[in-house]
Amino acid sequence: MKTVNEQGCSQRLIDSQAFKDIFVPELKTLREICDRNNMEIRIAGGAVRDILLGIVPHDIDFATTTHPERMVEIFTKEGVRMIEYGARAIGHGTVSVRINDSVNYEITTTRSDVLTNGRHATVEFHTDWKRDANRRDLTINSMFLGLDGTLYDYFNGYNDLMDKRVLFVGNARDRITEDYLRIMRYFRFYGRIKANPEDHDAQTLEVIGQTAEGLKGVAGERIWVELKKILSGHFADHQMSHIAELGVAAAIGLPMECNLDELTKVYARSSKFDITEAALLAAVFHDKQQVEDFKARLKVSNQEYATALFIVEQRSSYECGQVKRYQDMIVDSTEKKMCSHRCVQLAAYMADRETYDSLKAWQIPRFPFSAKVFLDSGIPKGKLISKGVEKVKQKWKDSDFTSTEKELVEYAQELAQSGQIS
Repeated sequence: MKTVNEQGCSQRLIDSQAFKDIFVPELKTLREICDRNNMEIRIAGGAVRDILLGIVPHDIDFATTTHPERMVEIFTKEGVRMIEYGARAIGHGTVSVRINDSVNYEITTTRSDVLTNGRHATVEFHTDWKRDANRRDLTINSMFLGLDGTLYDYFNGYNDLMDKRVLFVGNARDRITEDYLRIMRYFRFYGRIKANPEDHDAQTLEVIGQTAEGLKGVAGERIWVELKKILSGHFADHQMSHIAELGVAAAIGLPMECNLDELTKVYARSSKFDITEAALLAAVFHDKQQVEDFKARLKVSNQEYATALFIVEQRSSYECGQVKRYQDMIVDSTEKKMCSHRCVQLAAYMADRETYDSLKAWQIPRFPFSAKVFLDSGIPKGKLISKGVEKVKQKWKDSDFTSTEKELVEYAQELAQSGQIS
């Protein structure tokens, strides 16, 4: 049953299995502590959205009208371990507690961001739940859920979630300019809850296009977190098309002219492979320099960068079914596991099932040979030793890695005695 209070807050009772399943012993303990101290807490943000979708959330964050300094007093008195409650955390309004030495919960005081600059804000604490909901990004993320099962919905988030609408709370421009990363979050959640790849709100897209430049001031690490979630969500090819057309791509370090045709092909053919976000994103790059720019802007990991670069360099000459070529490449590498990862991702990118399955299942063999054999044969240290080891290794590779240590030693001794590496 739904009711509406004087603040325009829609309320309804939630009694789903997903809601019941969140009540692990640690949450029951937290509820008892809060009840004893007249401290109201409500589940906030993504956990509410997940519960309404029938998903038991992995993490649950809370909001409260209790001032953060008062929270510290309460949890200190109750003997609850606090993980983060210093000046910075309290200034932000968040206290992190560890219940029963096993589960962490973050509890944030209801607040408003009175001065914002694209991300940083001056915080004002208050006890107004609607004002706190109003500072959040999307309507589907602005709801609160009491531990008695009461859903508090100030901005039609419930109906938007049920009808699969992705809308900003209030004025889209205001929400975006408070934190430009919300542009990326819009696309992330669109790919998470929408059933149609092209059902965007036209006004929302228009505002995103007008404010995209603001993303230039957002840290690359934060953008990459959101971009990876976009790429792993539904309709990634459609999402990236809008991201490019609206000027978002250029603002976050991607090419002004993304290779969208290549992305569409790769996205379609790689859907049955475990392809990483970096490998999929490689499709939008035309050349090596664009991959370098991507790394510099988004501060991606070395493995993510190396994977994208490897694919861009290898895809034009790729031939399906060349398993041995990539096995040889892997055993020659000084970072064999990383090289194997890159080769597997290249096969996924090219939808080469034979190579993909073979490399995934392949146990990288150990080269059963030591250069000491040449030293014992009187070959001096230096280039001749390296030349000899390479010849032995090639023989091992030519045997499909089946040559035994004894066979390789005998071959090395032959090379040394015959003068073939002098």
